[in-house]
Amino acid sequence: MRSLICIFLFGILLSAAGCSNAKRAQRLAAHHERISQAAQAANLSPEAKFDTLAQSLVAAMHEGLNIANPAKGKKYVSSYFKQNKGDMVQILEELAVWQLDMNEVQRMGFGLRLVTKPYSGDFVRLFPKFYRRYRQVSFMNDFGKKLKSTIFNNGTFKIDF
Repeated sequence: MRSLICIFLFGILLSAAGCSNAKRAQRLAAHHERISQAAQAANLSPEAKFDTLAQSLVAAMHEGLNIANPAKGKKYVSSYFKQNKGDMVQILEELAVWQLDMNEVQRMGFGLRLVTKPYSGDFVRLFPKFYRRYRQVSFMNDFGKKLKSTIFNNGTFKIDF
């Protein structure tokens, strides 16, 4: 009787693990679809494309930090960055080119709009925890540097990763 109960509980644990992996895969696919649609949309401004990217990134940061197993969290974060690398680079390049055409007042206005976005507060609160946990994910380091240089260095952006 005990062995039957143990087998039953083990089966429940296996199915629960499979469900969480399937949910993570669905979330990754949804992020990828959302970012690639934004990157390919000709009717969206670079600022709107960046908003979509930032919202997806903040959601993925929440999801990555909610994963208890560090190995599974690292795999999730690595998959997120690997799937979306090309679209992220494209969006940041467009943002950099768009900022080159701005004067100082327009850049300051963009910076102020960026700070007032709903995702900005979450990003500022989550990034230190996220970075401490997943600093070994190399693309995350490169992406953070590129994001900083795009936003704070007058739109200069070089791709070298």
